Parts: sequence; C-alpha cells; structure tokens
Amino acid sequence: MKRGLTVVLAALVLLTGCELRYRAISKLDITDAESLYLVPEAEARGTGNVMFKITKEGAVVEVSYTSNSGIKASTKSLKPDAIYHANDEYMIVVFRYNSIACLVSKKTGAVYSLDNVGVPKDMFDTFVNSSSVLSDGKNNIYFITNSYNPDNPDKRYELYRIDVTNPEKVFAQPLTAPNDEYVDSFAVDAAGNVVYLNLSGARARLAFADGGYENLNYDPYWTAPDGNLYYLGDQVYDETAGEYGCPIYRLDIEGQKVTETEYGKVDFYYGFDNYYLTSGDRAYILNCEGQLAEVYNPDGKPNVTTLDYKLTGNTVDVSEDGGVVYVTGQREVVCIDLNAKTWEYLYQSDEYEIYEATYSGQGVTVNALRMNDGAIIMGEFDGTGKMKVLDEKSNSKVLYLTRIK
Repeated sequence: MKRGLTVVLAALVLLTGCELRYRAISKLDITDAESLYLVPEAEARGTGNVMFKITKEGAVVEVSYTSNSGIKASTKSLKPDAIYHANDEYMIVVFRYNSIACLVSKKTGAVYSLDNVGVPKDMFDTFVNSSSVLSDGKNNIYFITNSYNPDNPDKRYELYRIDVTNPEKVFAQPLTAPNDEYVDSFAVDAAGNVVYLNLSGARARLAFADGGYENLNYDPYWTAPDGNLYYLGDQVYDETAGEYGCPIYRLDIEGQKVTETEYGKVDFYYGFDNYYLTSGDRAYILNCEGQLAEVYNPDGKPNVTTLDYKLTGNTVDVSEDGGVVYVTGQREVVCIDLNAKTWEYLYQSDEYEIYEATYSGQGVTVNALRMNDGAIIMGEFDGTGKMKVLDEKSNSKVLYLTRIK
C-alpha cells in the first residue's frame, strides 16, 4: 500500500487559497509577469520582504495579493521568502520566514495551500543550476522538505511527489525510504521514477513510480530530452581506442526492472561547478574548465568540445533559450552558442558589478551595482551589450530572481 497524505483545505478559505496565520489569500497579481524577485526585508522599510514582477515590456511593478474577502494589499505583509519555478503551470512561493508554502498558478495567479506538505529545501545539487523543485511528464511536482516525524525522529528530510491535478485537493506521496536521513539531490524521469542521493548511506536510491526501491551507483544523474535518466560513470581506459573516457549510462526502466545501457563515452573532467543544459533534442554538461560535453543528441554519439573560455568562480547564473546560454559573472556576461559551440562577450566592463541574473525574452535581466554612483539597479542587457535600466528605486541586492515564463 502506498504511503500518502491528502491536503484538504480548511473551510475558512472556501476550498481555495492559502491561509497565512489568519490571513487567507486567493490570488497573486502575477499573470503578466515574466520574472519575479524579492527585495530583502532590511531594504523593504517594513516587516517583510517585498515581491516585484518584471513584465514582458520590461516594466517593474510591486506585486499585490487579493484576500478571500476581495481586499488587495502589498505582499510585504505576507513576508515572502522564496520563489520556485515548478512546471509550466505552477510555481511555489514560500512565506512567513520559510514556514508556509503555497502553490501558485502562473496563468491565473490563484493560490493553493501546501501546508501539510512542507516547504522546499534549498540543497546541494548535482549541478550548479539544478532546481530544488522538479516535475515529471505528468506535471507532478517534486521537492525535498525538512521533516520531523515523532515515529521516526532520526529522519531529517523527506522527498515528496505532489499530484496537483486538482490543486484544491493536493495529494502528496513521500518517496524516501524510512532509513534515509540525509537526502541532498534528486532527478526524476518523465514516467515519475526518481533517483535521489542519500548521504547517510553514501548511496543512490531509485524510487520506482509504482512503488519499491533499488540501489544504484552513487553518481551524478540527470534527465535527458528523451525523458530517461542518465548518469556519468568514473573514467576508464579503452584499450582498443587507446584513450580515456567517462561512460554515460541510460537507465531503461520497465515496472520494477532496471537495465543500464551504455550510451557512449566522453573524455571529460567532472569536478565541481558543472552546469547541465538542454536545447531542443540535445543535452550538455559545461564544466569549470570550459569543456562542453554533448551528453545526449539524436545521433546517439556524445562528444566534447573545449571552449577557449573558463567559467570563473563568481558565476552566479546560467540561463538558456534557443540554443544560447548566458553565463554571468561579476563583471561579464558571456553568450555560448550550444549548436555552433562558440562563445562571445555580451558584456565585459567595470561599469557594473552583477549580483543576480536570469534570462529574459529581451536579453539578460540583472541585479547589479552601478559603479559610478553606487546605486543598485535592476537592468537588462540587450543583444548588443547595452544596459537598459528597469528600476533604480529599490536600490537593493535582491533575493530569488526567478524567470517563471
């Protein structure tokens, strides 16, 4: 029998909305937002962080919310703490000093409770740009929460699969095995099979979509564009080819049967600060040495290209669209064309010091220090490297600059 819990919303919120300590909210004003960010509490001139949205037109607007009684107010009173992209339909917003999570529709702004599930835990990930919240091919949502169960006090974290088919009556199923205390990263395939790394046992577990477990190699896993799970094995020497390479394995899963199929090899340095990227039907791993490993493609032939560019230790974000990756450091924005496997500077100067960045439809949206006057601005680099200032009133380093559309 599967373990599970059903989140039934209180009658106080009329089977919709999210109750934040006597303040029930039904909607966030985010339907026209492309990106969201938070201004930290100390800079908000009040008692809580403030949420702002950036629209497609580049307008910066403070986000308001609507209560169940129809009253509009600033999100500052809700104390927003974190914003997570979940899937194409939903995001998760955390409030009240990381104590309450709500499911939010990107299309309508409608807010639903996740009180009985918990709050997503920021964690050590396999890749620098990995998200703490993932989804499968059925739009189920997955994240790890801090967990305390009096019947199992040694358990620290729980990984959940959350069915949001009916957001007003969310079903959440715990996936981690009872003795797995420290879960630090995970990957999920299109069918809902999940691999998670358990530090307490130094092992990887596969939690099957239909229940049950299997132990796997403790390696970095990812989901390729074909919807399957892959991992990169330790370097081996191929005597026939006379060269070293890291084998890539695909997990072929049918029911509770797993077959590991070698997909190919790449001569690749897998250390720290790796980024996993996808573009159409191709997948890549970019490492700190500037090696771009194409680990999945339609030809079934992985390969490695070494770019004449090394990622710096102060890289803050990698975003992608249409085969172009934007790597952002403190004083530079680099564009990498994944298809051509070439790169160029979009911006390189001491005019701005960049704190946070994300891709936008018009270029790269950044939170940066303007060196000539000390103002901290929200701005946008276009394709020519010129800066368009979107907002300079907040004058603050932001939190959770997140593209949601």
